[in-house]
Amino acid sequence: MGGWVGYKPSGKVIEYVDSGTCRQCEALKLTNPDPSNFKVERIEERGPWMLLEVVYPNCTNYEGRKILVMKRRPVIELLNKRWLDPHFVSGGDILARFEPTDQGWEHALKFLASL
Repeated sequence: MGGWVGYKPSGKVIEYVDSGTCRQCEALKLTNPDPSNFKVERIEERGPWMLLEVVYPNCTNYEGRKILVMKRRPVIELLNKRWLDPHFVSGGDILARFEPTDQGWEHALKFLASL
């Protein structure tokens, strides 16, 4: 028996299949960042927070770049992490995200200064 297998960002169902497989799932994997496949490119620490620029190589929007504000961790712990989900989750460390551009980085720095 098949079922609903995925959602577009709008929340609409992508496809219903009876075989239990999804022809569009591979495309979904390319658009959503894989939290286990990332590289931290830039770090700025401010008080109890840190600003990160992270690249998710499998993600296609903005060349996989994400700018995240999150709870501060020791840098070595952050660099040794095996999982970094850029999405907001209940109880998670992500406080804010910004457009992954130079202007987004500057906006994130201003945001941190306001905290």
